[in-house]
Amino acid sequence: MSSVKGDPSEVQGDGPVKKKVKFSSQVSVQEFHAHPAAETVVFHLLYSTTPAELEQEMASGGQPFKCEFYNQVFGDGEEINGYRGLHVDVWLAAHSFHCWVDVRWEDKQSGADDVLTLLQAWWPQPFATEKADFLQRVAAAPALDFAQMGQQIASMPAAGAAAAAVAGRCGSSSSSAAAGEVKLYHSKLADTPDWFKDLHTRLQPLLIFTIDGANYIDAADPNWEIVAAVLHAEGKQQQLVGFMTLYNFYAWPLNQRPRVAQVLVLPSLQGGGYGKAMIKAAYDLAKQREAVDLTFEDPAPGLQRLREKLELDMAAGCPWLTQAADAALAAAEAEEERQQAAARELFTKVQRQQQRQQQEQAGAAQQQQQQQQADASTRESLAAAGDGAGLSADARAGAAAGAAEQAGRSPASLLKMPPELQQRVTRELKIHKHQVHALWEALLFLQAPLAADHQLAEPLQEFVMSRLEACHAAMADRHAAHKRLVAVEGKADDWFVYKVPHKARGSSADAGAGLGLMQDTVNVGRHTITEMSADDWGERLQQLTAERMEQLVQLKLKVLAARSKGS
Repeated sequence: MSSVKGDPSEVQGDGPVKKKVKFSSQVSVQEFHAHPAAETVVFHLLYSTTPAELEQEMASGGQPFKCEFYNQVFGDGEEINGYRGLHVDVWLAAHSFHCWVDVRWEDKQSGADDVLTLLQAWWPQPFATEKADFLQRVAAAPALDFAQMGQQIASMPAAGAAAAAVAGRCGSSSSSAAAGEVKLYHSKLADTPDWFKDLHTRLQPLLIFTIDGANYIDAADPNWEIVAAVLHAEGKQQQLVGFMTLYNFYAWPLNQRPRVAQVLVLPSLQGGGYGKAMIKAAYDLAKQREAVDLTFEDPAPGLQRLREKLELDMAAGCPWLTQAADAALAAAEAEEERQQAAARELFTKVQRQQQRQQQEQAGAAQQQQQQQQADASTRESLAAAGDGAGLSADARAGAAAGAAEQAGRSPASLLKMPPELQQRVTRELKIHKHQVHALWEALLFLQAPLAADHQLAEPLQEFVMSRLEACHAAMADRHAAHKRLVAVEGKADDWFVYKVPHKARGSSADAGAGLGLMQDTVNVGRHTITEMSADDWGERLQQLTAERMEQLVQLKLKVLAARSKGS
């Protein structure tokens, strides 16, 4: 049985009850299932404002949507126990975000989870539990003017589900005139009117179900800022489509580092580009106030892809950056061609040397004849192979390795972003330095030919793999070799760590052995460190690289499709 313990963050549930039975007087068995919350709880967005219109819209189901995260409310199992035929409907008024939770079931077991109590713990303002109360609250809610909330910083035509919804309510086609536009308003959250703070309070519970590990924020903290996306349509009340919160951190010596904390577009209104527009607004704000950069708080995969698409658009609009990417690709391609030519030449030399040795062993009588055959064979092989394709895989690999060793560099190394370029990207585009390297590889991939057999394909993959390895893992013995742990004399529990100067460092193997570390051990992760063998990490790195290469392909296709549509 689940229980509520004060603060919503402490709401926990015991292990899920898989099945319970109850015997009736007829000795039949009733099964009480553990209902998955993601399938049982359905949210409905309602646009109407009068009781009669609301009744009609509710009869048709409104705009239903489901959420993904229920672990904070119903426990790690995300299940609701002790019911048979359970249905939970959460009705939300799109203009005021007043809420009614309707819980229905066919049968309920003694000790079943109290769904209303578990949900109510996460609503700072109590939701309605009766339909009549909900209708009364929505009808009494005043029309809102978001121009009073803050300064308008951007606007865009309404699109996607928002445009269709407005057009449908207007009883017309989904033309841009009927659909209206979406405006972005910005303000410090503490400076917003009381009515907006109330609206934000009623909307925050939706974050718990749509953002993994979401927390509520303190509206009185002066460091919180908010950007609201609001739908305007002629003859209709203004409607909040989504919002984004930012927190301003101090950056030494006299600067700011804003962080995007929450980005929410109502699930039934997604697909219109509103999330991307709010993130762009965050970058614009960071540029206006000359912040150090803009960071993101643990972005979900979907938000990270959206962020990367926007940043790639920003980078593609900077000639100095695309020219640098083209120059790096050209240098890598030239080096790849040079190494391939050197490999073919080296292979030819080795082949001829072997043939000469064979001729010397065969005797002077056959030497001239064998030399002619060898020369003819070599010419035929080179003519047929052209770019080295006729050589065996082992021979090509060995020759290429020899050529690369002689040159002392690889094509992938020439793709590395110069430090001064990274600093300029952060300074002008406000993209954090850790994100800049991912952006750079995406830009390289965008500028390079898409063909999988292009000679830049392998250097690009090698470059991506090297970044992922640097980002996710470190050799335990190598990094520990640069540090020393020293106990404080006379204090058994006190110690300190210092970093060994570069010139004083011995071999990593010796230092690692002295510290009792495992050889060939890899520390994986940034926030949670996982230790694994080098072999296991090698397999994991291959998987990460394959996933990233697929992401880059999809990202490039989206950018090219957008360019084609725009032209």
